[in-house]
Amino acid sequence: ENLCTTMCTNGGRYCSTDPDGDFDSELTGADVVKESVRRLCLWEQFGDDGVGLEWWDYVRSFSENCDSADQFNDEDCVKEVMEDLNIDYDLVEECIFNHGDLNGKDKNDLLQKQLDDKAQQGVVIMPVAYVNGVVVRGALEFATIFKAICAGFASGTAPFICTECANCENEKACVLGGKCTTKASNTVSTNTFVGSLGGVAIFFTVIGAALFYRQQMKMRDEVRGILKEYMPVEKNGLTAVDVDTAIEQDDDDDFRMT
Repeated sequence: ENLCTTMCTNGGRYCSTDPDGDFDSELTGADVVKESVRRLCLWEQFGDDGVGLEWWDYVRSFSENCDSADQFNDEDCVKEVMEDLNIDYDLVEECIFNHGDLNGKDKNDLLQKQLDDKAQQGVVIMPVAYVNGVVVRGALEFATIFKAICAGFASGTAPFICTECANCENEKACVLGGKCTTKASNTVSTNTFVGSLGGVAIFFTVIGAALFYRQQMKMRDEVRGILKEYMPVEKNGLTAVDVDTAIEQDDDDDFRMT
């Protein structure tokens, strides 16, 4: 019963995990559900144009001012945020109540639609997000979602922030600040790339020279064997031993020359 009270609304219909893992603390999963439906109402009011600037302004301001363990469920903090943005707090609360009182046991239309859409879309693994109709599953970190959004733009149409922050070590700080202050450590500079390429070229040159010299020595050994086998024992005053010695001397001269 305690879990249903702290984690769920509407008689256990809509639930969320406890944010701080303490079921007896003031911050509960039910608070997360209420904030979720509040944002759904804000989108219902301001999202008709497909952009909903007021929704984005509220989320940003809430994150900056109220997104903490002691203020997340503080209605006064929420009111201050909405007043600063010229959003009618009472109108939003009325929207929540009209769609289904969270303290009752009946359905809340907005939350129920989210669950119905989840079932219709076949979302069975959590957490999950949809970016341009494509499912993104797993650890939904900021960098993952950011790169997925930027990847959805056609070539040459991505906003500046995508290019600026794509290789930034801290994508979130880059997006919030509008500029990357520290490039990712795994990027390779031009000088490093050229130096590496030169090292590889030198390595293969040395290997090639060694193989060439080995092949030359092998051919000389084969020639030496043929001469020993077919050369008469004595001819023009030279013996096979004399010829072999001459070949070895020639090899030594070639080795010194190389």
